Amino acid sequence: MYHRGVRSLLALATGLLLGVPTAANALTILQTTAVFADVNDQLGSGSFAAVFQFDQTLGALSQVDVAIYNAGLGGNASVHLPSSSLGGSTHIDASFKVTGPAGISSVMSGSTETATVGAGGGGASEPLVVTTPLSPADYVFTSAGDLAPFIGGGFAIFMGVGFFTPHDVCNDTDGCVGGFSHAISASAKIDVTYVYAPVPEPASVAILVAGCISLLPLRVRRTGTRGRSKQNARPVRIAGHGGG
Repeated sequence: MYHRGVRSLLALATGLLLGVPTAANALTILQTTAVFADVNDQLGSGSFAAVFQFDQTLGALSQVDVAIYNAGLGGNASVHLPSSSLGGSTHIDASFKVTGPAGISSVMSGSTETATVGAGGGGASEPLVVTTPLSPADYVFTSAGDLAPFIGGGFAIFMGVGFFTPHDVCNDTDGCVGGFSHAISASAKIDVTYVYAPVPEPASVAILVAGCISLLPLRVRRTGTRGRSKQNARPVRIAGHGGG
């Protein structure tokens, strides 16, 4: 029991000195950001988002957790044709991609049903429906190579980009110019959590280490004393004088 207690104290002191997180001294920093994308037939826009990199003067970074959540993807595909039209149809396949440091790449996708207008013109529209939720949604980084992009005095950058592919069918010789429209919008929130061991205060570490070390000679002295007592307590044989 005594030795286990001393070993535990020494392990804690060593963890503080080397910056190794333990259950007793690990701390976390949480940052939240978001990315989005809006895309239509005329333009497309994505977004960049940033969180602060980990400042190594705070301690030793051991783990980074990234959670991408509340991801959404919506949109529509529409067709509007004049009365002289022979008809047409459209639908889209769309996706939203979130990328970031250490190879983060998460994708969600969706599509619309086919919006159709027959001969004589008219209008029709179909909403985008998500078919594949965002995946993967959670990352845990612990290797030195993966942690490196999160360490420094700058920013860790994330990006959100949207894409869609239109599938237009026109029965008119003019190609139904201006008759089709498509648009998507997407967004996602991102949590970045740094797990690290704080830099110990020199006075605190000195006191803890000195306390641990001071216990060792006390135990050695006690053990040594008992050992000598056992060695010295040898039986003494007294020679007898008999009359034989």
